[in-house]
Amino acid sequence: MPLALLTFHHIRNAQKITTLHTLTRTLSLAGVFRRGHPGVVLVSGADLADVMKFVKQVKRMRWQTCRVNGVEEGLRLTEKRGLREVEKVRDVVRVAEEAGEVVGGWVKRKMGFWGEGEGE
Repeated sequence: MPLALLTFHHIRNAQKITTLHTLTRTLSLAGVFRRGHPGVVLVSGADLADVMKFVKQVKRMRWQTCRVNGVEEGLRLTEKRGLREVEKVRDVVRVAEEAGEVVGGWVKRKMGFWGEGEGE
């Protein structure tokens, strides 16, 4: 199961948030997002092609900044299908940590909380 982490300057537009929800459901993905500044999306799915399709569609949308921090096979979230909103960036990290130490560490590294090689 692959996992993707995307960060944004901000996520505020209601239509974009609706599109994120729709894409997640359509592609049978599970994940969390944080609206506001900075915006964060963390999703996982059963198939790499679906996760990459999500990433491609999201990047096509008009954003001030949209960065794909990473896509990793073999990692997954324990979230139910769909996209759940969380309040803070640390809540995104907490969801990752609930999926396991490896997932939590990967998200922290990709978000710049740890340098590469730290926390392993």
